[in-house]
Amino acid sequence: MDNAPILTPDPGPTASGLTSHELDAVRARRASLSRAASTLKEVLRTPQETGVPVRAGILLGAVVGLADVWATHSEQTGGPDGVLAQVLTDCPRLAPAIARLRREHVEVSVALATARRQLEALPADAGTDPATGVPALTAALTAVERHRRDGRTLLHDAYQVDLGLGE
Repeated sequence: MDNAPILTPDPGPTASGLTSHELDAVRARRASLSRAASTLKEVLRTPQETGVPVRAGILLGAVVGLADVWATHSEQTGGPDGVLAQVLTDCPRLAPAIARLRREHVEVSVALATARRQLEALPADAGTDPATGVPALTAALTAVERHRRDGRTLLHDAYQVDLGLGE
């Protein structure tokens, strides 16, 4: 048994250039971001389906939820030890795409903060039409969806990693 392989929780880099832990963390962040964006989309869809304006407090809760998840995503992905730094090290040719994703971290944060301020200015039980009452929301949600798509493409371009159809 002296030659038996030693199994560790993280066996090291995979063929993708990322460890299995790093890929799992990417997938978890993406799933969390997807859930938060879906929650906001569902709230935004309510007035269209029911004809009843959504209460500002409910909309604010969904925006705060997405903003919190976005902040975590931005910090963990774009930080010095994040996946974007790793991709830049492994594939410097992708620097323009990485720079754009990092800019989007800031742009979406600003859009979500703007939407939050707009909603906080309303009484919590006030009805609002998100399409006209909080224009920053549509822009932020569109940017989050584009960012997720572009992040998936970046990882595929760098490592030929398929994050799955659910992404």
